[in-house]
Formats: sequence, structure tokens, C-alpha cells
Amino acid sequence: EGRYAVIEIEDTGGGIAAENLTNIFQPFFRVTSHVQGTGLGLSIAREIMNLHGGEITVHSTLGQGSILTLQLPLVTRVTASTEA
Repeated sequence: EGRYAVIEIEDTGGGIAAENLTNIFQPFFRVTSHVQGTGLGLSIAREIMNLHGGEITVHSTLGQGSILTLQLPLVTRVTASTEA
């Protein structure tokens, strides 16, 4: 109980300005208009994580890149009894 699998994805791209970090999980939000995509990817990812009891967070420094962290609770496998 209270144990999580953690996955971190780090890039060395342009980063995300602090004022945009609060909006990046909103549907259709895109940091710049010249980037391709619908702005739905992070919104959908957050919903999937929430539905599985997990969490997704982003830490970013403008000009240095971003770190995306995914946390999912570990599940203990329970097998059904085969009593007849």
C-alpha cells in the first residue's frame, strides 16, 4: 500500500514558461501556434492517469527542457479461488 511505479521522461527542448504550466493539461491548449497537434495529448494522458489512480506532473525550465513524471499505484494481483 502506498507504493507507486514512477516513470520520468526528460527532454532538452525549449521548455515551457511558468505561466503556461498551469494550462498544459487543459483540452486544446497549445503553448505556441506553430506546433502541430490538437492540444489534446496531455489532457487525455491526465484523464487516463486519474482513472487508474495515478498522477502526471510536469516540471519545466524555459530554455532548458521539461520533465514529465507519471506515477501509478502498484497493484497486488489477486487470483480467484477455484473451489467447486
